Amino acid sequence: MEATCNCRKRTANSPFTQNEVDVIVKRQNDKKSLGKDALTANVIKQFYDVALYVLLGLLNACLSVECFLKVFKHFVVKAIPKPGAENKTSPKAWRPVSLLPVMG
Repeated sequence: MEATCNCRKRTANSPFTQNEVDVIVKRQNDKKSLGKDALTANVIKQFYDVALYVLLGLLNACLSVECFLKVFKHFVVKAIPKPGAENKTSPKAWRPVSLLPVMG
């Protein structure tokens, strides 16, 4: 984790704390493109106060059984044109970007 995080050092399979989830949710980029789930960071932030314990419980349940939902791992690959690329028909003029779900 980054030095700016107030989170404790994680040990294998130690439960997530409310503070850890708070920090992660607040750091989400509101301008991130949609993933396959079509949720934005803004949506997560809007319902976070209401669903905090549901989210924390879900994450800790996944951690305890050592299996995160496949829906968290599905991604969409988009081709983005490179700035200044002259020949848009060349594969080298594009770069792939993987769009993960906000929860991923």
